[in-house]
Amino acid sequence: MGLYEFIHRWGRICLQCGCYRVRPSLFCQNCEESLCQRRQRKDLWWPHKSELIRGYAHFTWIPNQSRALSLLVEDLKGEHMKEAWNFWARQSLQGLTESAILKSGLKMKDGRAPILIPAPSSNFQKQDHAFVFAQKLGELTGWPMKSCLQKVSAGSQKHLDKKGRQAVKLVANEKISDDQPVIFVDDVVTTGATAKAAYLALGKPKNFFVIALAYRQS
Repeated sequence: MGLYEFIHRWGRICLQCGCYRVRPSLFCQNCEESLCQRRQRKDLWWPHKSELIRGYAHFTWIPNQSRALSLLVEDLKGEHMKEAWNFWARQSLQGLTESAILKSGLKMKDGRAPILIPAPSSNFQKQDHAFVFAQKLGELTGWPMKSCLQKVSAGSQKHLDKKGRQAVKLVANEKISDDQPVIFVDDVVTTGATAKAAYLALGKPKNFFVIALAYRQS
C-alpha cells in the first residue's frame, strides 16, 4: 500500500455509518457484512439478433433503495481506490464461481485463459475505474488484460436516456482471435449497450462474457 493510499484509508470514515474503523471495502466490518449479505447477484442476458450475450453482476443496484451501494459506486470512481477495487474484485470472483451462467456463457477450450478487456473511458489515455477493476481481476486470477477499446461516441453516458445509451459505438485498436475467450469488464451496466458495442467492436468473439460490479436497475 502506498503512502497516499495509507493516509487515504485511515483518514476515511465508513460510507454507511460514519465510524472510523474502515476496512478496504470502504465500510466498517458491520456495514460491510450487512451489504454483502443483502447483495443480489444478477445473471445477465442481452439478446443481440440471433446471439445471446451473457454476463454477471455482483450487485443489483437500485439507486433510490440502496444508499450504501450508491455511495460505494460513487466513491469507487475516485482516484487512489486500488485497494478497495482489489477487495471488490475478490468478492466478485467468489460470487462468479457460484454463478451457473459463467459455465454456459464462457467456454474455455484447451485451458486457454480468457483476456480481460475493460470498458474504455471517455478519455482514452485515462485509466479509470473499469480499467482498475479489470487490472485487479487479472492480478487475482493471472488472466491477461488488454485495454484495446476506444469510444467513438463523445461524452459520458451519465445523463443520457435509454435511447442515447443504445447509441454507444466502440472501436478496437487490436484484433482478437475469434476463438479467444474474452471477458468484458465494467463497473456498472444498465442497458447492456456498452457490452454489445464491445462485442461488435471485437468481431463477435465466440466466447464473450461480461463482468460488472453492479447492474443498475432503472
